[in-house]
Amino acid sequence: MYGIIQYAASLLRSVAIILLIFTGYYIYTLTQKYALMESQAQRITFSLLLCMLPSFQVYIAWASCFPYIAAILLAGASYRWSVKPSVAGP
Repeated sequence: MYGIIQYAASLLRSVAIILLIFTGYYIYTLTQKYALMESQAQRITFSLLLCMLPSFQVYIAWASCFPYIAAILLAGASYRWSVKPSVAGP
């Protein structure tokens, strides 16, 4: 029984890592779309630094916190789809 729980926890951690990668990519595309940074290196560095914050690392380490990263990604997606382009930029 313990092995099954450990296996499920490792799967949830893997899902959290994949979601964090998508979140980093989303932050990068958002900064690119709204021209928030001057260069591509700044956009990449900004998105990587946000994804490497200690809170995100805790979300990955604790298998029970994997929905938090999904919630962050879904909140960003809802912002992107709900804001009119003329109000918030291009």
